[in-house]
Amino acid sequence: MVDKLLKDINSDGGRTKIHINEIADDLGRLLGDLTGWEIGDNANGTYFKHPSGIMLCWREVQLDFETTGQENFDFPVAFTEFPLILKGIRDGTYPRYVSFIINMIVGVDEEYSGWKVTKTKTTDVGRPMVLGALGLWK
Repeated sequence: MVDKLLKDINSDGGRTKIHINEIADDLGRLLGDLTGWEIGDNANGTYFKHPSGIMLCWREVQLDFETTGQENFDFPVAFTEFPLILKGIRDGTYPRYVSFIINMIVGVDEEYSGWKVTKTKTTDVGRPMVLGALGLWK
């Protein structure tokens, strides 16, 4: 199933407009009937963990695009290696808000415990954004 999710995300070269919350809702419906999944949340976001070691996590953050620079946000659970990073706009429609996605670079810290968001261009507003990650937690 994770392979199918990654294939769907990358089916058009990574240009798919991804809504993390919709993916999470779909995963919740799909995974809710499977045993072994741990689904939880904490102050740093929501996560789906499988005993095989696969985890999907996400959180909503408010980014102030009036300044450039870096902001750091912890994962709800740390990864053991570099995860696939997902980012999206919490509200707004394409193409008006696509500049927010273009004007930010999302990476991972050295301990695989959080997102590092670098804002590369200023605008006059802040925006609710969704950060996601998919990878191994053990």
